Amino acid sequence: MKRIRTLAKDINEHPVEADVHALRVAVKQLNALVSMLAFYNKDLDRHRLKKMRKLFHAAGILREWQLLDKRISGHHPVYEEAALRIHKEIQLAYAQFRHHYKCTGKSYFKDTGRYLQSFYKKASKLKLGVYFNHKEEDLKSALNNDNQSPKRLHKVRMLLKELKYNFAAVNIMADGAIPRLHDLHFLNQCDKLLGNWHDLQVVVIQLDILDNETTMSGNAKVQLLQLKEQAAKKADEILNQFIHDMHQLSK
Repeated sequence: MKRIRTLAKDINEHPVEADVHALRVAVKQLNALVSMLAFYNKDLDRHRLKKMRKLFHAAGILREWQLLDKRISGHHPVYEEAALRIHKEIQLAYAQFRHHYKCTGKSYFKDTGRYLQSFYKKASKLKLGVYFNHKEEDLKSALNNDNQSPKRLHKVRMLLKELKYNFAAVNIMADGAIPRLHDLHFLNQCDKLLGNWHDLQVVVIQLDILDNETTMSGNAKVQLLQLKEQAAKKADEILNQFIHDMHQLSK
């Protein structure tokens, strides 16, 4: 919670892309831990994280446009003609982040951390293997589902992150009491593949926005179309690799 508070404060003052990414990772790690605690404590009120999730989503939109700015900065004339619109989107996302940060209140992070700590203190007495066995079964069930829609794959990615973040977080503290996951490195690789696929999907959507709402020269439009086709093709390749790897894991 202290790290999230510090990063949020830093981003509010200056939106460095590395800090935006670090904040999102930290929130994902905390969300994973809260999910594990809620597995054992049904009375844990996850609604308390609502304000932090708003910061998380605002940071996500900000980072997506920052990444697009970096991705196409070397492509002329597309970048020259689209840069103004991209920077406008970055500023809008930044303003939204600052709005949500202001709405969290000065004591929010400290109070939320104090609330979660009461549940965390009980964690050493929990049979954590039950949780990890349950999550592994959830993952196997998800992998055996042939539905490859973006919405379902996003849920698979969230499940992967929850499993690997929590295993990494408690494995050392548990001193070997938790059953080993089949291949944590493999899970990390599959999560990375799905993350790259999602990023490319976002790029295609962003390029569509630029194509539809930005007046461009003929050369720029041709190049933009090429970039969009390349991103879509790479996304399909990554998705096929992910599906292949996940089928291997499910065996």
